[in-house]
Amino acid sequence: MPWTETEPMKERMRFVTDAERGLYSMSELCERYGISRRTGYKWLDRYDATGPAGLAERRKMSSRMRQSTSEISEPPS
Repeated sequence: MPWTETEPMKERMRFVTDAERGLYSMSELCERYGISRRTGYKWLDRYDATGPAGLAERRKMSSRMRQSTSEISEPPS
């Protein structure tokens, strides 16, 4: 069977729908979708908190952006 290209949002929504149906354990469901259990729980938590909008792609923050301004050293004078 050839690989098919799908949209991440649709796959995540299918994952949530399958999880709600309760036909598989979380481990089985995550294995079927090729994701970690941590990711599976994260998607379900986001869906519970904000609905389908919570499943949208999110930009990753660079490590430099995560540092507070007090942690960033001043350039040498």
